[in-house]
Amino acid sequence: MKIAYAIGIVLMSAGIGYGEWRASKEKRAQIAAVGMISLAAILAMALIFFPDLPGPTQLVLLLFGWLDKYL
Repeated sequence: MKIAYAIGIVLMSAGIGYGEWRASKEKRAQIAAVGMISLAAILAMALIFFPDLPGPTQLVLLLFGWLDKYL
């Protein structure tokens, strides 16, 4: 079942990327849009296969948790 979800994410990301590529005329905007879509697809697939990954708040606490003690 996870493979079906992954295939769905890939197909949807490809469709959105294709639409964004055709809609934008500037090369930099096309590359930026496809890059962000690819990153989102990779993160979505990582969450499908590894659902126990920590969220972004744990990363912020890890990076800036020491700052909380001093403020």
